[in-house]
This record gives sequence, structure tokens and C-alpha cells, in this order.
Amino acid sequence: MKTSRFFIYGTEDLESGFLGQTREKTKAALKKGVDGVIFIDEAYNLASNSLYGDHDYGKQIVDVLLRFSVEQFGRTIIVLAGYENKMREFLRTNPGLESRFSHAVHFRDFSAKECTEILRRQLEKGNAISDEALVLAESLFEE
Repeated sequence: MKTSRFFIYGTEDLESGFLGQTREKTKAALKKGVDGVIFIDEAYNLASNSLYGDHDYGKQIVDVLLRFSVEQFGRTIIVLAGYENKMREFLRTNPGLESRFSHAVHFRDFSAKECTEILRRQLEKGNAISDEALVLAESLFEE
């Protein structure tokens, strides 16, 4: 890595209101991450639902992403993230995706107790939290 740049994007950050602008918006967003890390959250949305009701938007984003991944190979790290089953389906939508994004890292789901502990530790950094609030939070995590 030449830089410590880290960009997180979702579909809404790459899609534009007009089909012709989506390609340019995506290129501009990806260009910011050159020599750094680009993290695309819920990447499966690129294939499943466009914000504007047209699947061509997602196809354009994927096309730009694939070309960028080839041009930036070895320079820029691109992480596509999402739920395991949905990501598997997404990667099958374009043969280029499976070949360019061939390494998967699976993170197990946290239990309600683990989520509560994470919340407690984060809140202790700057705020106090009552035991009652932690019990309530844990019950919400269990739902």
C-alpha cells in the first residue's frame, strides 16, 4: 500500500440518477481509492436492485469495477462485502467477478452476548451505561 486511503461505498455512492452518469460517478469514486483500500458494502445490491428501478445501473457499475480491478491489480485492494449467500449469487452474475474476486473471508455472526460486550466496551470509552441498559440491549440483539 502506498497510502492509507480507505473508502467505504454502498450502491447509492456509485449510482447516479441518469444512466450515462453512473459510469462516471463510479469511476470518480474508485479513482479516490487508488493505492489504498476500497470497501463496497452490500455489493450484491449492484445486481439485485437499482435505486432507480433499472438493473442497467448496477451492470454499468460492475463493468467499471471489473475494468478498474484489472488496471489497479497489485496497487489497490477492493473488498466486496455482504451476506454470504447473496454474495455467492452476485459473483455468479458475471464471470469476471468470480475470477477477479476469488478469495472469500467469512466472518461468523456475533451472538447476542458478544454484541452486548462490544456495545459495552464502545460505550465505556466515553460514556457510562447502566447494567439495566445492557440487559435491554442484549434482549434486543437476541431478536
